[in-house]
Amino acid sequence: MGLGLGYIIESEKVKYDVATLNLKQKVINLIVGVMFALVVFVLLSLVPLETQIWDLVQFFILSFTLVTVLPWIFTKIEK
Repeated sequence: MGLGLGYIIESEKVKYDVATLNLKQKVINLIVGVMFALVVFVLLSLVPLETQIWDLVQFFILSFTLVTVLPWIFTKIEK
């Protein structure tokens, strides 16, 4: 769900294009993206809920932020 919704928003509003980046920028974005994913995952894991619905919400938030929020941040940094 997070991937689908995030993809629609990213392709219509954010329009992040990796093809315009050089290799150094791509590597930096990869490292920042992995670190961002780890931080979001750890922060969401600190919530003391152990239900299947929380797992669904947790991975929805994680996938949505990785597909939508992170590319949006990268486009703002490039400008």
